[in-house]
Amino acid sequence: MLNWIFFDVGSTLVDETATYQRFAAECAKVLTNHGQTVTAAAFFEKMKELSESGQAPIRNAWAWYGLPDKLRPRWNHAGETLYPDVLQTLEYLSQSYSLGIIANQGRGLAERLEAFGIRHFFDIIVCSEEVGYRKPDRAIFDYGLRQAESPARNCIYVGDRMDNDILPAKELGMRTVHVLQGMGPHNGRQRENVSDMTIQHLSDLMERL
Repeated sequence: MLNWIFFDVGSTLVDETATYQRFAAECAKVLTNHGQTVTAAAFFEKMKELSESGQAPIRNAWAWYGLPDKLRPRWNHAGETLYPDVLQTLEYLSQSYSLGIIANQGRGLAERLEAFGIRHFFDIIVCSEEVGYRKPDRAIFDYGLRQAESPARNCIYVGDRMDNDILPAKELGMRTVHVLQGMGPHNGRQRENVSDMTIQHLSDLMERL
């Protein structure tokens, strides 16, 4: 019996479009200052290209240009917004399921969710920076399942990335939902049939579950 739904955060609950664009501009500026002529648009396209091949878009796009990782601008959450259908969807799902978060995020995730007005929907919040595991390490999913005291087969995981979200959750035996938002449409298209369900928007879950 399915009784838990776990969510990723970035590009699943939170729209990071402006955040990615700002990050691409910051990276392009640093690269240009170190002798490489790179536009923000070009860096953004490189992230999409690498995501399409199943690679981590931020880390690997920077590595592609050859500068040391210590020079890479730090990711921050400026500009992120809640997708417009999130509140309605969480309200609907919380009537039938327990909800949780398993995400690669910095400290203070609960406070950020509170600021978005959605903290109260989640019984469990597993944040990588706080527990010491990062997706795709299955240990972070195991941690969430222990907190839920539920077998993987009774849980659904919803995320935008094939490599970090869908594949490790599926290997553990969780049901999986691939949401094509953010970098999602570019991430591992050749393997999208691995997921139990593929949706365009989070609100699609109100019809599918």
